[in-house]
Amino acid sequence: MKKRIMVVGAHPDDCDFRTAGTTIKLVRRGHSVHYLSVTDGSAGHYVQRGQELAARRYAEAQASAKLLGITYEILNHEDGRLMPALENREELIRKIRLFAPDVIITNRPNDYHPDHRAVSQLVQDASYLLAVPAICPDVPALEKCPVILYWEDRFQEPCPFRADLAVPIDDVLDTYIEMKFCHESQTLEWLPWCDDGLKDFPNLPLEQRKAFIEGRQRAICIQPDGPAYCRLAERYGRTIANAVRRAEAYQLSEYGAPLTEEIRALIEDC
Repeated sequence: MKKRIMVVGAHPDDCDFRTAGTTIKLVRRGHSVHYLSVTDGSAGHYVQRGQELAARRYAEAQASAKLLGITYEILNHEDGRLMPALENREELIRKIRLFAPDVIITNRPNDYHPDHRAVSQLVQDASYLLAVPAICPDVPALEKCPVILYWEDRFQEPCPFRADLAVPIDDVLDTYIEMKFCHESQTLEWLPWCDDGLKDFPNLPLEQRKAFIEGRQRAICIQPDGPAYCRLAERYGRTIANAVRRAEAYQLSEYGAPLTEEIRALIEDC
């Protein structure tokens, strides 16, 4: 049976950068995937900001959506100022109910960015209430909470990431890299300038920047005996795991429904 997967992120690239490989494979098998960015991304640049940047990032997200074969919604919350407030929780409850996903994927609550932490808490706070008819009665309650998964991160406190599921994405890496270039303001400008300290990078010729980023993307590989590798080895054996260079891994959240073999197969066999 075809399933519905909703990916909830804080900014208009979070969902793509963390789950696009899995998304591509799910869509190719006929499943429906919806990305939801809770903020407008209006602070994520060293020069542009406000509505000008929000409009640019909206267009980038829609280009990514077209490439991936998904729907992509961006809410009107200011980047960098998201709070896990009641009105935001109820807005998210309504959005989840309207899509009625079988699986929700988001980031873990321990994270460097306050927007990321707020989104994770909003998903957690909404989870039980999704099936409570008295809450947001204008939108029909779900029969049960979906399975909730966290995408992989490297944060160690209060506990390191645990890979309960892992998806090899070597076979869709070309499309994944093409998706990265849809988010030009981030991939080719803001993130190298900000995260890597390459202050002159945005001034280089476009093709030189794209070649540099593509080379770095193709050089990335899963860590030997890291969470993703260990899960792949557990499911497929070390011979297959040793051959995988790129994978996306997910941790089951205790706030959602139990992980069934059907949902495990949905994600890992995609």
